[in-house]
Amino acid sequence: MPEEIFEVEKLLYKFGEVVERAASVYEPHYIANYLIEVARSFNSFYGNNQIVDQKDKTSSYKVALTYAFSLVLKTGLSLLGIKAPKKM
Repeated sequence: MPEEIFEVEKLLYKFGEVVERAASVYEPHYIANYLIEVARSFNSFYGNNQIVDQKDKTSSYKVALTYAFSLVLKTGLSLLGIKAPKKM
């Protein structure tokens, strides 16, 4: 699998930790900085990989990773009081 996938996975895994830290010290900028970092990482992944490809055995995983990213981004923005657009 491409290196970009591992980077996105690592960052998505840290979401709970970042939220907990931000809440414990009343510093929401940790969430904002995290969301910027995860968006940058996902953008690199998305720009260098075809997500849906019938010939690619990892395509379903890439779709699931994309969905997980969207949930984390939407939740993180919600915690900051920002509404995420339904469609881009």
